[in-house]
Amino acid sequence: LGLAGQALYTCQSERAGRSTILATAVGNESYKDQNTDGIYNPGIDIFKTSTDYKCKPSAPISSYESNTEACDDLPEAYLDTNENGLHETGEYFLNFITDTANDVGTDNYSLNNGLYNGVFCQLADEQDGLCSRAPVSIRKEHLVIMSCDEPLLENSRLPKIAVSDIPGENLYAVADCHGNSLPLGTTITVGENAAITVNNKYDYNVISAAPMTTVKLSVTEPAKKEFILLTAP
Repeated sequence: LGLAGQALYTCQSERAGRSTILATAVGNESYKDQNTDGIYNPGIDIFKTSTDYKCKPSAPISSYESNTEACDDLPEAYLDTNENGLHETGEYFLNFITDTANDVGTDNYSLNNGLYNGVFCQLADEQDGLCSRAPVSIRKEHLVIMSCDEPLLENSRLPKIAVSDIPGENLYAVADCHGNSLPLGTTITVGENAAITVNNKYDYNVISAAPMTTVKLSVTEPAKKEFILLTAP
């Protein structure tokens, strides 16, 4: 299993302490109204598809503040249980528009159609096959991470995951017991360096330490515990 063995495998695989909430509703796809006339105009308004813009086909525009990675063109909503950004066989999906009973838990998953779907499509454009007035399942997904108050260790040490290109420097995984991010407020100090505060922005944290450096992790919230974890060889 590599340099970190079971500990690194825990960080990289599907793991406990994580729950994804999926909210869906019947609605319209997004588009950029270039001429601000309040209707969808094929060839004038901007409608982002994964083919034209290389965006993420299952991510609605509202999911991204920058609007650079998400698509306007949406497939059926699904629950991304392995968090890889792709719908795979066996992942739950539900289309509230058509064939609701048949779509749940089957492989009859509908991909995005490359056309704008919504009430702003004009009837003449729909008849010409340029857009569709049929609604879609709009969605929003939120990942909840419940960190435990114990760090992930291997042989009572932080798991070493690699040897750095810099001489005398190694890389170590810093995670909770399930391989998720450490609790909010955790601080990490390496030698005499200033402490690093874990803010839960990243699920998987990596720090570097020189040989003979003591790595001290102080869990200030919520456990009020302190651990001396590793003296690098």
